[in-house]
Amino acid sequence: MSQQTLVIATRNSGKLFELRQLLRDLPFILCDLNSFPLIESVRETGATFAENVCLKARVYAEQTGSLALADDSGLEVDSLGGAPGVYSARYAGAGASDAQRIEKLLAELSKGVPGDRAARFVSAVAIANSGGRILSVSSAFVKVASQRCREGQTVSATIRCLFRTATVRRLESCQMK
Repeated sequence: MSQQTLVIATRNSGKLFELRQLLRDLPFILCDLNSFPLIESVRETGATFAENVCLKARVYAEQTGSLALADDSGLEVDSLGGAPGVYSARYAGAGASDAQRIEKLLAELSKGVPGDRAARFVSAVAIANSGGRILSVSSAFVKVASQRCREGQTVSATIRCLFRTATVRRLESCQMK
């Protein structure tokens, strides 16, 4: 069986490495956007994670002429009206560290009702064919645990501590045109 190229819509080599491990048994040659140096980054203008992944998958598939897989994720806090949401990575400003984003989030939460910290981590993924047609888009939602994790825990232990339940939902169509 011949292998088809699957473009991972990222310039993050760590993400590409992880996806190569996850998808190693599939008949795809995985590459990231660094393999296409003339392609400009797509601005994430969607109001939802699903809209952003559909936008990125569609545009990168059209520009590369290959299948494209895009992902987007972040935290939605109920008492903050769903913020930081699609702005999670930029929540404390461009170039802010994880610690700075957490500090801003905790400061915002401290202004509200004590103990009102219902939140979920949302992750969305979309795949588009070489013509830019969305083939599949899915979202996963996990509740954030109420207890704080111990300092020095490994990433996998922290993930187990933070996320107790997951719900995966396949979205039949993308709202972006």
